[in-house]
Amino acid sequence: MKKFLSIILLVFTTVLMSSCDFIFDFRDTTIVYVVKSRKVNLRKAPSDNAEIIDTKAKGDTIIPVKRGYAEWIATLHGEDTAYVFTKNLKILSIPTEALEKKEYLRLSDSGKKVIAYLDEHITWDSLTFWGIAIALGILTMAMVSVSMYVDKKIMFWKGRKRYKKDDMIPYIYALLGFLFGIAYAFWKFDVHKAIFIEPFWILGGNNGVMAWYLILLSLAAVSVFGYSIYVSVKTFGKYFLLHTIFFVILSSIMFLTAAVITMAMIYIAIAIIILVAGYSLFSGLTQPSPYSHSEYKRELGIAMAEYNEEQRAKLKEQRELDRIENQ
Repeated sequence: MKKFLSIILLVFTTVLMSSCDFIFDFRDTTIVYVVKSRKVNLRKAPSDNAEIIDTKAKGDTIIPVKRGYAEWIATLHGEDTAYVFTKNLKILSIPTEALEKKEYLRLSDSGKKVIAYLDEHITWDSLTFWGIAIALGILTMAMVSVSMYVDKKIMFWKGRKRYKKDDMIPYIYALLGFLFGIAYAFWKFDVHKAIFIEPFWILGGNNGVMAWYLILLSLAAVSVFGYSIYVSVKTFGKYFLLHTIFFVILSSIMFLTAAVITMAMIYIAIAIIILVAGYSLFSGLTQPSPYSHSEYKRELGIAMAEYNEEQRAKLKEQRELDRIENQ
C-alpha cells in the first residue's frame, strides 16, 4: 500500500510540474538571447580581435544557430555566421511554437526588457523574488494601518468621532491578485503573450483562453473601482479624493502582494510535494513491505512451533544422555 501511494504521489507531482511553466518548462523550447547592455558587437570569429561586422542594440533578440564556444554564440547575419560575446546577453527559454510563429520577435524593445527582467527576478531561485515578497507583505500591513488612520481622520473632520472601517474592497483586489498569481505561475508565457504580444484588451479570435481570463479579471477590477468611488463619495463627501488616493495605492499593493505571495506559496508547496514524494518513494522501495496482522500471527506461530520442537528435541537428547550415564 505504501509503495502504491508513493507512486501515485510521484505521478501527481510529475503532472503538476509539467503544468507549471514558470518553474519547470517541459514544453518544447528554444534558447534565445536578449541584449542587456547598451550594444554588442557581431564579429566574424569568436574572438575579441576578430573583425566587427555589425552591432545589436539593447533589447534586440539574438537566435543562436550553433554552440560549442564557452563564451560566444553563433548567429546568422544575412547568409554569414556572426559571433557574439555572451557576457552582455540575457538568456531566455521561449516555446518553439511561439518562435516559429514569430510571436516573440513581435515584441517591442520595452516588452523584451520587461520580460527579461521578470524571467531574471520573478522566479523561485531568485533572492530578489523572495525579498520582494517579504517587502510587499510588510508594506501591505503598513499601508492597511495608514489607510485606516487616514479614514478615521477624515471622519473626525466630518464630525464623526467614531468610525469603524469595514471596507472589504482592497481585499477583493487581493483576491484578484491571487487569481492572477496562479495564472502567472502555471502559464507564464501565455500571460506574457496576452499582455505583450497580442494585447488581451484588443478583442480577437486568436487571443486564446488566457486573454479572456485577463479580460474578466480586468472587468472585475474596473467594476470594483467604480463601486468604490460611489461608496467613497457617499461616505466621505468632499474628502472622497483623499480616501480614493489611499484606496488606489492600498489596492494596488494588495494586488501585487497577493500575486507574489501566491507564486511563493506555489513554489513552497511544489517543493514540499517533491520532497515528500521523493522520501516516500525512497523509503517505500528500500523498506520491506510489512506483514498484515494475520500474516504476522501465522509466521509467529510457525516460529514458536519450530522453537518448541527444537527445545523438546534437546530435552529428549539430554534425558537419553542422563539415562546412559546412570547405567
